[in-house]
Amino acid sequence: IPPTAWAPGTGAAYRKFGLRGSSALAVAGVAAWLRLEQRAVRECRIVLGAVHETPFLASRASDAVAGRELTPEILHQAAEIASGECSPISDLRGSADYRRELVQVLTRRALEGASERARSGGSHE
Repeated sequence: IPPTAWAPGTGAAYRKFGLRGSSALAVAGVAAWLRLEQRAVRECRIVLGAVHETPFLASRASDAVAGRELTPEILHQAAEIASGECSPISDLRGSADYRRELVQVLTRRALEGASERARSGGSHE
């Protein structure tokens, strides 16, 4: 982890959806880390879990957020991009289409959580 990863103005959050509660395997999960300068996002990383065979860095979605203020429109745009750039697996826990929908919702929620933490002093969840 780079020294600036947990510096003031940074925040991280992870959101997942599982079929049987918090201890269940995730059907989809999204981790978001960002660094704010004033109101704008200077750096952003969005990582998708349980939608590929390995965790996947959603680089286009991350880039769509960087340099911008996290407005509802930007959150929606980033969520759509993340959903579009992943190629979800289908298995007993969920179809590819279902996972793609979950990625949209979880990306928005993870970015909101990371932003709240960055604004509140850099706490992480």
